[in-house]
Parts: sequence; C-alpha cells; structure tokens
Amino acid sequence: MHWDNLEQIAAYFNLDVSADDSLAIRKAIIKQMAEIHPDTNKQESKSEETKSLWHELNSAKEFIESRNNEQQLIPLSKLPDILRSINSVSKSPMEMRISSVQSDAQSELRNRVFLPRIGSGVLSAICAFIFMFPSNFEDHRLLGDYIRLYSVQWGLLILSAYAGIFFIFTWLREQSSKSQVEWLTTDEGMRDFIRHILLNKQGEEDPGKRRFSDRELIITLASDGNRNMFPFSVMLPMHSQVSRSVAEKIVQIHIDKYIQRGVIVELPQKGFDRIFEINKAAREDLKVQ
Repeated sequence: MHWDNLEQIAAYFNLDVSADDSLAIRKAIIKQMAEIHPDTNKQESKSEETKSLWHELNSAKEFIESRNNEQQLIPLSKLPDILRSINSVSKSPMEMRISSVQSDAQSELRNRVFLPRIGSGVLSAICAFIFMFPSNFEDHRLLGDYIRLYSVQWGLLILSAYAGIFFIFTWLREQSSKSQVEWLTTDEGMRDFIRHILLNKQGEEDPGKRRFSDRELIITLASDGNRNMFPFSVMLPMHSQVSRSVAEKIVQIHIDKYIQRGVIVELPQKGFDRIFEINKAAREDLKVQ
C-alpha cells in the first residue's frame, strides 16, 4: 500500500484521532497491530485478510516513522542561520568586538549614503525620461516652451549622466570605506598606523617619540584614515569615511590587545587622555628608534 499523507492513513483505517497528530495515529496503528498479531506461540493468523491488514498497518507505521525522521532533519533553508549562530558562539570575545565594529561602521555609512544614493538615482531616471520622451511634455504649461530647446535637452542628458555618476560614486565610497575599516581592524593595519604615528614623532625629544595617547590615535585615524581613495570625491556630501565613534572603538580594541601582549604599557596620568609607551622590541620591529 502506498501512503501519501497522514489524512489518508487515518481515513483508510477509520482511526478516531486527529489527522494532524502523527504520534496519536502511530499509537492507534500499533494498538490495532497488537490486536491482530499472531499470539506468542507464533501461530499463523486466522485468515489471509488479517495478514493483509497487518502488513498494511505495518507499512503505515513505517511511513509515519520515516516521515517523523525526515522532519527531524535540518532544513537547508535554516542551515545558514544555524551556521552563523555556531560561528558567533565559537568566536573569541576579541573577534566578536571586531565584527561588531565592522557591522557598526557599515550600518553608519549605509545610513549616511542612503538619501544621496536614492536622490541621485531618482534624479538620473527623471532627467533621462524627459530627454527620451520630450513629446510627453510639449503641452505642459511650464515645460512645454523649454523642452523643445536643444540646449535644455542636452542639459537634461548631462544632468542625468552626472546624477548617475554620483550614484555610482556613493556605492564606490561605501565599498572603499568597508574595506578600509576591515583593514584597520587587522593587526597589520594598526601596526602600519602606529608606525605612521611614531615616525611623525621622530623630530621630538625622547621619550616623546615612543609615547602616544588614545586621543592622538583616534584623531589621526579619523583624519588620515579619510584620505580620498578615488577622484571626484569632492562631489560626495559624506566626505568622512571613518567616524570618531568607529575610530574610538577600533583604537580601543587594539589598545586592549597590545596591553595584553605586553607590546605597550599604560602610564600613570592625571589628565583625561590615556598615555601609552611602546616597548623597545616593538619599536625595533616597527623600525622606529
């Protein structure tokens, strides 16, 4: 007997249970199987009809058990979410902090470019539509007299192209900022950054060139980290790539990491800024004396 669903089984055997309750249906089937099963002396069933019924009940029971086992398997659609949960649990606290900073930076930049991106896309589409179908606006009270002028049509085309380029640049800026934050959260990125800070102190008297403050790192990161990475960036209203808040989180992550490794030590200080000194071995490794 071929079974398609639980409703078919419940109706076929006239079971007085809910058709959606697989456990109740299975229990009722097992009860019927026990009633018609040969006795403990292994005597044959009384008739071929009883044998056939027992085999049908058994096949229905196997169908329900197979169906229940399939439902216990993880659906492929839920597998990515489960893997993400496992990865988040297996990550170290430092890795989770880095992931959080990268996520915050990406969300912050996305919010900053959302309106310029949507506005430029809509403007480009409107100008392109008017340029391609000027006859639709010839009867317009305000646009009708101007839409026939070639200078106006070329102006619309140029404005559409400019808005389209602006739209592309917002996407490029978002991607470059994302890559930049990812690089700054790596050991190599912060290593080069601290080396840049210390090299700018070469003209100062020792021990100033081996000391730095957290505020100094944050300000430099939020300014030097925002250098233009492609031309025409002056057209973009969101010039800053790394905000002060994101820069502060990045700096704090690396400071905690380097203190734990013994690369830097925090000096006693009564002011608001935290002052750190880098050890000699690290300065030699950075080629900064």
